[in-house]
Amino acid sequence: MPRRKEPIIISYYTNNWEYPQRAEQLREDCKLLRLRNDIVELQDSGSWIDNTRLKSRFVHEKLEEHQRPVLWIDADSRILRTPHSISPHADFAGVRAVNNDEKTFYAGTLYFNYSDAGRDFVRRWSECSIDGSDHMALEEVWKEGFDGVVHCLPYRYCEVESRAEASDQAVIVSGSSKSKSKEEYFRKNPHKRRVRRRRR
Repeated sequence: MPRRKEPIIISYYTNNWEYPQRAEQLREDCKLLRLRNDIVELQDSGSWIDNTRLKSRFVHEKLEEHQRPVLWIDADSRILRTPHSISPHADFAGVRAVNNDEKTFYAGTLYFNYSDAGRDFVRRWSECSIDGSDHMALEEVWKEGFDGVVHCLPYRYCEVESRAEASDQAVIVSGSSKSKSKEEYFRKNPHKRRVRRRRR
């Protein structure tokens, strides 16, 4: 059986808030850990919520371009340790959301294998046209059904910077954007903001 290709880290950022500097730090993390990466700047769509909606199509395009597993990480995040724990048999992997009835997985760290099931799942995500965020579209597609192998990653793959909760075992620490556009979105949609329970 051929050895599974290691995933390539993918992400994008826009030229506002601290995203360019954070993305450069993410590149440096990849360089330090010797992780292949494809982190690029995209044109600002005009608002934080519109920029998040670029994610599914971007991930789909990169999965097909590289023809190998991809690991999406939000560009304002950090990689503190090599992400070795993803099952080689997984078609999709993510960190399950806790205390949140609107999503099954957090969308800050997502793995898609270049397999039939992985490719189909991300393709359907990219084609989802609901009026919502990348999280909402992912949830919509997940509820439609997924027949592949799922690996639920430990919480240390998506710990949260803003809550000062990164443990000594953290692999990926998700950023906490404070862009004006994001804050404005949550002011208008306060029900969309959910608190994540601290886990170890």
